[in-house]
Amino acid sequence: MKQNNYQYNGGMPLTQEVLEWAQDGTLEALAAVCKMGYGGSGDPVILNGCVDVGSGVYSEGWMFDGTEIIYFEGGDSVAAGTTNIKVQELYTTAVYESGATQNLHVDKKYVFDATGTDDIVDLVPFHLRFGEEYSGLDPRTDRRQIINVPVAVGNLAGALTIKKLIAIPAIQVAGAITVQAPNLLASPAVYQNIGTISANIRPATEVPFKCLVEVYPVETGGTEHFTDVNGLIKTNGNIDIQFIKPTGATTSYIVKFNFLAPLSAI
Repeated sequence: MKQNNYQYNGGMPLTQEVLEWAQDGTLEALAAVCKMGYGGSGDPVILNGCVDVGSGVYSEGWMFDGTEIIYFEGGDSVAAGTTNIKVQELYTTAVYESGATQNLHVDKKYVFDATGTDDIVDLVPFHLRFGEEYSGLDPRTDRRQIINVPVAVGNLAGALTIKKLIAIPAIQVAGAITVQAPNLLASPAVYQNIGTISANIRPATEVPFKCLVEVYPVETGGTEHFTDVNGLIKTNGNIDIQFIKPTGATTSYIVKFNFLAPLSAI
């Protein structure tokens, strides 16, 4: 890293070259850190901000273009007529000792411009690109899926949210299913499919898991309350659950999902 040595007495020569050396050292260090989440795609990566806060209005923020950090002023993409962005350079001039007027200060910033080649909608945040670099997962693919459970044996109703976690890597499964007609279930319990996970976020191996039961019904022919049911995520993405048939006194019960499943083999 470039550094100036300030320990000597006698007056350091303050020239343009000395100032440029100090500036380059700072820019190079910042670029080295930002490149960890850049990925070399050619598109800018969002460091912070730069999000649609509603109706196409974007917040201000900062981006890294592979070489330097550049400010984004935000604004109304609808009013601008585009979500494309480009770098705008603003200059402040000064008269030098030579008598010439030169561009002293350069202020670069991204602005909405239809002639820009980068679409802010397609840009990836730094932390997701960083996760791709170090986990091999692609943040541009769909990382979230909603599975609406259809009516099946047991008259099931509910929804599951499947979310891919980049850093671990794993998928999170959360939600709840109501078994509205448990008297229609098989006894002993058998596995039945309640939905399929998208191909890009399926685990590499079968993942067994447990789901909690909210009302703790009594299983058919038994005297003990059951508190959970077995589940299995298969490599083809199928989510299979072993719903237990309770006694006739139980008109319905709820199964709750909240677990992490590894995406790669252990």
